[in-house]
Amino acid sequence: MNIKFIPSAINDPKDSSKWFYARGLITSNNDFESIAKEIAQEHSISEGDALATLVHFENIALKKLGKGEAVEIGRLGKLYASLSASRVQTPQEVTASTIKKAKINFRPGKSVREMLSKITFKPYKTYPNSFDLAQTVKSEFKIAETLIEDSPIEFFDESQLSDLQTDNFE
Repeated sequence: MNIKFIPSAINDPKDSSKWFYARGLITSNNDFESIAKEIAQEHSISEGDALATLVHFENIALKKLGKGEAVEIGRLGKLYASLSASRVQTPQEVTASTIKKAKINFRPGKSVREMLSKITFKPYKTYPNSFDLAQTVKSEFKIAETLIEDSPIEFFDESQLSDLQTDNFE
């Protein structure tokens, strides 16, 4: 398995110089419908039954997470809610009003950690040194960058796995 990457530019606020880092390129988006289709092809159930099961799992998981319960997703790992709050000086000052937001954390399971340790990284395309990399990436990968920005997980920064958020608690 390999993840393709593209160069992404950032400006250094200290001296306005440009720096580049590798940014994971999401090559496809697999929604419930496409996963249900694969399940139906590999098992003796209909695509509709597979999709209904996935949607039902999603609804139950959202309810459990909204109650502060953890949700194990098989060998993938665990989802659980946590809070981001303002710091205060005494325990008595800790109130619901000091809570800024709730967020969902993901703790990868053993199989995900093993998969991540085996991933290789390949550049999407080789760029000649004479190109302005930031401009090339911006023009050629506009759709890809939109997919990456819309994605809850960006492969280049594993710390973001704990920053997944949901505003749809019930």
